[in-house]
Amino acid sequence: MDEQGRLRRKDTTKGPPLRILSLDGGGVRGYSTMIILQDLMHRIFVEIEGRAPKRNEIPKPCDHFDLIAGTGTGGLIAIMLGRLRLDLDTCKDVYVRMTRRVFETDKTFAGIPYKSTMFKASKLEEAIRECVREHTIFEDEGNDVLANATPMSADAQGGAIAPDSTTIPQRSLSQGSRY
Repeated sequence: MDEQGRLRRKDTTKGPPLRILSLDGGGVRGYSTMIILQDLMHRIFVEIEGRAPKRNEIPKPCDHFDLIAGTGTGGLIAIMLGRLRLDLDTCKDVYVRMTRRVFETDKTFAGIPYKSTMFKASKLEEAIRECVREHTIFEDEGNDVLANATPMSADAQGGAIAPDSTTIPQRSLSQGSRY
């Protein structure tokens, strides 16, 4: 607030601009969003490194975008890429599994339902919970309480392993990326 009691906007022109990824909904057609995004991430790597990436070197969107948001299936993808920090190959695999469980259909293209689909909200909720359980490291992940969170993992027999110290990755700044 200034001297007259008015709210003043913080100067947001200092520092690098925010990089926001907005993912539109579109039902099961969201798979194409991930293919396009994977190509974009490939191009970003080439621009920064000057060479083509190996399959495991394609950057994660969470390392290049400050905010990832979406509507409908774009929101599901945003959760997987942003909150769960999945790479695009894993995200595509999880997405295909989720759509098979959530949409009842009699028509598929490459295993993805596309016609005569029937949405099941309870199945969607169950699929999201399973995805978060499968890809979450912190037991308190959903609460945004990282200071008190302890990383948990499981051994091959499904037993808990003692918590380790873990560094939470920070996004890298791309230098002058036009993407």
